[in-house]
This record gives sequence, structure tokens and C-alpha cells, in this order.
Amino acid sequence: MILLDLSMPVMDGWQFLDEFTKVKIEKKITIYIVSSSIDPMDYERAKSYNDIQNYIIKPVQTEDLKSILKIFKSTYEA
Repeated sequence: MILLDLSMPVMDGWQFLDEFTKVKIEKKITIYIVSSSIDPMDYERAKSYNDIQNYIIKPVQTEDLKSILKIFKSTYEA
């Protein structure tokens, strides 16, 4: 699981996703975008990546993290 912030130094989250999608990985990696951006274009762009599970607006709420953990456990601890 990756919690990805779109605003990062050196390489932003979009650049990371573009490079990450080129890497051949045998295991399923789930990515959650965690961002302060409320721009609808960012949300729509996130939907264009297959590995994005959800787009979470910062500040991250406790309920968001609980939901992520519940999904993670049910998917990967089967």
C-alpha cells in the first residue's frame, strides 16, 4: 500500500505515478492519493490510473485510515 502525496519535492505525485506504472511488479500495489488539492481535475486525473484505490483530501481523518485498514485487511489477509 502506498499513501501518495501529490506535492512532493524533486518528483511530484503525478510524476511518481507515471514512473511507477512502468515498473513490472508481481504483487498488487494499492495506492491512495492523499492531497490537500480539491481541484476536480486532480480527482479526475487520479481515476485514470488503475492502481489508485481512492483520493483522500487532507487533513486525513481517523475514519479514512480505519476504512483503508479495513479494506487492506480484507483484501490481503484472506
